[in-house]
Amino acid sequence: MVVDQRCKIKMGTGEVIEGIVSAASKYWYLVNVDGQVVIVNKAHVVSIMPLQNPAANNQQATVGGGNEQGPKSK
Repeated sequence: MVVDQRCKIKMGTGEVIEGIVSAASKYWYLVNVDGQVVIVNKAHVVSIMPLQNPAANNQQATVGGGNEQGPKSK
Protein backbone atom coordinates (compact mmCIF):
# COMPACT_ATOMS: atom_id res chain seq x y z
CA MET A 1 0.00 0.00 0.00
CA VAL A 2 1.37 3.40 -0.93
CA VAL A 3 -0.79 5.52 1.40
CA ASP A 4 1.29 7.81 3.66
CA GLN A 5 4.39 7.24 1.52
CA ARG A 6 6.31 9.58 -0.75
CA CYS A 7 5.86 8.27 -4.30
CA LYS A 8 6.75 9.00 -7.89
CA ILE A 9 3.72 8.58 -10.17
CA LYS A 10 4.25 8.31 -13.93
CA MET A 11 1.22 9.30 -16.00
CA GLY A 12 0.24 8.08 -19.47
CA THR A 13 1.06 11.54 -20.86
CA GLY A 14 4.67 11.20 -19.66
CA GLU A 15 4.13 13.64 -16.80
CA VAL A 16 5.66 12.61 -13.47
CA ILE A 17 4.04 13.58 -10.18
CA GLU A 18 6.07 13.27 -7.00
CA GLY A 19 4.50 13.70 -3.58
CA ILE A 20 2.99 12.05 -0.53
CA VAL A 21 -0.02 9.84 -1.22
CA SER A 22 -2.52 10.84 1.48
CA ALA A 23 -5.40 8.55 0.49
CA ALA A 24 -6.45 6.10 -2.19
CA SER A 25 -9.74 4.77 -3.48
CA LYS A 26 -10.69 2.30 -6.17
CA TYR A 27 -10.40 5.08 -8.78
CA TRP A 28 -7.97 7.77 -7.55
CA TYR A 29 -4.95 8.75 -5.43
CA LEU A 30 -4.98 11.89 -3.29
CA VAL A 31 -1.43 13.28 -3.49
CA ASN A 32 0.13 16.17 -1.56
CA VAL A 33 2.54 17.87 -3.98
CA ASP A 34 4.46 20.73 -2.34
CA GLY A 35 1.50 21.65 -0.14
CA GLN A 36 -1.12 21.38 -2.89
CA VAL A 37 -3.62 18.54 -3.10
CA VAL A 38 -3.73 16.72 -6.44
CA ILE A 39 -6.31 14.06 -7.29
CA VAL A 40 -4.85 11.51 -9.70
CA ASN A 41 -7.18 9.25 -11.68
CA LYS A 42 -5.78 5.69 -11.55
CA ALA A 43 -6.93 5.05 -15.14
CA HIS A 44 -4.20 7.46 -16.32
CA VAL A 45 -1.38 6.07 -14.13
CA VAL A 46 1.32 4.03 -15.88
CA SER A 47 3.37 3.31 -12.76
CA ILE A 48 3.67 4.28 -9.13
CA MET A 49 6.92 3.82 -7.25
CA PRO A 50 7.33 4.37 -3.49
CA LEU A 51 10.42 6.44 -2.72
CA GLN A 52 12.57 5.89 0.35
CA ASN A 53 13.37 8.91 2.42
CA PRO A 54 17.08 9.83 2.76
CA ALA A 55 17.14 8.84 6.45
CA ALA A 56 16.08 5.29 5.57
CA ASN A 57 18.81 5.10 2.90
CA ASN A 58 21.47 6.28 5.35
CA GLN A 59 20.31 3.83 8.00
CA GLN A 60 20.46 0.93 5.54
CA ALA A 61 23.95 1.95 4.50
CA THR A 62 25.27 2.04 8.06
CA VAL A 63 23.49 -1.01 9.51
CA GLY A 64 25.49 -3.98 8.33
CA GLY A 65 27.12 -1.96 5.61
CA GLY A 66 27.78 -5.09 3.53
CA ASN A 67 31.49 -4.96 4.37
CA GLU A 68 31.50 -7.82 6.83
CA GLN A 69 33.53 -10.82 5.86
CA GLY A 70 32.83 -14.29 7.12
CA PRO A 71 35.49 -16.77 8.17
CA LYS A 72 38.04 -17.40 5.47
CA SER A 73 38.61 -20.95 4.36
CA LYS A 74 42.10 -22.15 3.55
